[in-house]
Amino acid sequence: MPDVLDRCWETGLPRPSIISKTPNGLHIYWKIEPAQATEKALRLYTALLRSVAAAVDGDLAAATPERYLRIPYCLVYFNPAVYTLQDFSTWRDENFEVATSASGETGALVTTGILDHPAVRKLLEGVEKGRRDNSAFTLALAFKAAGYIPEQALNELTSGNFRNRPPLPAAQLRANVRSAYKSKYHGCQQSGSGSSAK
Repeated sequence: MPDVLDRCWETGLPRPSIISKTPNGLHIYWKIEPAQATEKALRLYTALLRSVAAAVDGDLAAATPERYLRIPYCLVYFNPAVYTLQDFSTWRDENFEVATSASGETGALVTTGILDHPAVRKLLEGVEKGRRDNSAFTLALAFKAAGYIPEQALNELTSGNFRNRPPLPAAQLRANVRSAYKSKYHGCQQSGSGSSAK
């Protein structure tokens, strides 16, 4: 439980309302004020759920809005604070740069071809110790340039991490994604047959 609270603090998330212990691990809950279930609010809620799950190394498959809340039976932490969707939207805006497609939809993948560049493909095959951190940061920039939102970039890096020799710790992957998605980095830009990272 202290590790979960530390992770929330490291990622800038509000302190959870409840942490519940289950046979399969810990469940984290934030109590939020009721909001109208409009289509726009549902899209925002879904995106925020996935961002939170990615930030705490949670189960992305369980980060879907149709899931119902089971009554927690073994509480290990309680905090009476109540939050709003805006609290989490602000958290995401401060910690991640959300990619927007030409249609204005957030979270859509925009194909730019950068991921097919030979240098990027080579990094995706995995690298040895001493090059893993730089490789993860470069790949995160490439995913950013390709239109991936931060949690999608983290998913891709996590999925291919087993190819690194040895794999990078999950915390370092998250740190590289956070760094790459800061506004001062503009990602990779393709120019002719080469590319450069700013």
